[in-house]
Amino acid sequence: MNFKVARANGKSKEDQISQLEMEAIPRSLKLSDTAAEMIRAEIVGGRLLPGSRVTISAIAKILGISNTPVREALIRLAEVGLAEFDESSIRIIGETDETLHEAFELRAQLEAMTARLAAIKRSPAEAKALLELASASRKAAQDGDQTTFRKLDMKFHGSVAALAGNSFLEKYACNAYDLATTLRNVRKLSQQFQADAAYMHVQLAEAILAQNGELAETIGRKHVETVFEQMTKFAKSQDSLGVNSGVKVSKNA
Repeated sequence: MNFKVARANGKSKEDQISQLEMEAIPRSLKLSDTAAEMIRAEIVGGRLLPGSRVTISAIAKILGISNTPVREALIRLAEVGLAEFDESSIRIIGETDETLHEAFELRAQLEAMTARLAAIKRSPAEAKALLELASASRKAAQDGDQTTFRKLDMKFHGSVAALAGNSFLEKYACNAYDLATTLRNVRKLSQQFQADAAYMHVQLAEAILAQNGELAETIGRKHVETVFEQMTKFAKSQDSLGVNSGVKVSKNA
């Protein structure tokens, strides 16, 4: 599935989708669930940028389904915080200093909790598999392989959340990850790929393997805080050079 989004011309407050290219949903699947996952992937993957608008009728037409399941899917995405919903469309949440800070603050706290519980509840086999995944993500970062790293990063954090053994916490932690990632997408367009905090994946996986819940909690929280700090540091350096990074950064960030 691929959304093509018209960029803002500087005069409009919102982007409009110029074209949508998506595979039709198989009829055997629950339409609203599948539509929600497909649209969510486009948002988190950065193919629908913060501030862009998606109409119900456009998506329904491309998917070959009625407006009702699409509306249900978009309402669900709005509840996650990824979009603002009205009767005919959604607008992907726009990035501000406040939303970016709050999204990462939420993600840091939830991932600290999942890391601590994962260290307590994981099986030896699960812990070893997580360490292998962490090592693979670090290697992708070191190799500068952005596409592979993004996939492994999402898989790693999702795996930690799953190992926590709490379905509610897993759901909210994954939602927080998606929200923070979505808000980062504007910044990614203006930054060279960097994943300097990827080494902390290995540190976290080792703490979970050692069943050290306190250490895992500390690393889980610090990892997210470090990612946020690196982003804001880059934006501030760009501002000092007179370069428009596409994102405003709070002086208190």
